[in-house]
Amino acid sequence: PDSLRFLELLPGAPGQPLACKISEIKKSQDTSFEALSYTWGLSVFPRTITESSLNSIIQITENLFNALQALRLTHASRQLWIDAVCVNQKDTAEKNQQVAQMYDVYRRAKMVVFWLG
Repeated sequence: PDSLRFLELLPGAPGQPLACKISEIKKSQDTSFEALSYTWGLSVFPRTITESSLNSIIQITENLFNALQALRLTHASRQLWIDAVCVNQKDTAEKNQQVAQMYDVYRRAKMVVFWLG
């Protein structure tokens, strides 16, 4: 594919519900983003984040929820690439294509954030 999905983590105060916007951007565009590397933890999705442009709910793991709570800024949004959200985990073909491009994704990121929990 010639595009990548990104999660724009919307600003909010500590304790407020998480909100985001998902966008798809062509690789040819010069996009500034951070990549998040973390352990998924248990394969259960007890937490949610609201996707505001589609008015939908995204289910996420506890560990990702904690990472996003810690990374969220109060007055500015943050453009992130997160494999669990930006890659359709239910589409094997997409997943295989995206996994093959992960080196390039991490290389293009302005910063890679590691979340250890």
